[in-house]
Amino acid sequence: MNFVPHRRRPAEPAYSDALAETRVVLASTCHRLVNCSSSRLPGRAVGSLCELQRAADHLQLATKAPNGRAHHELLEALHEFQDEVAELARRGGPSEAILRSRGLQRAERALSRLVT
Repeated sequence: MNFVPHRRRPAEPAYSDALAETRVVLASTCHRLVNCSSSRLPGRAVGSLCELQRAADHLQLATKAPNGRAHHELLEALHEFQDEVAELARRGGPSEAILRSRGLQRAERALSRLVT
């Protein structure tokens, strides 16, 4: 028997896949929106919103989150990031603003706590 506590319980494969998908979606959203012309920004933002929603849904359906609190924080951050992307699409503004997004920063912190 091993009495040494493990720092993190390994995530289930489906949950690990959902986390990987979330990380890819966050990166692709930033890549898609940064340096985008203002005329193309609304269309690209809508595409990003669809991907972000799909990733959030996948996370909610995946079971066995190793850290329930970080999982909840990640879902909240994804929803906040979606709101920020939608606002950028509605009002416009510098596309680089998405890199300073509070929701993006929160999502990245939560992901780092969940990824083993």
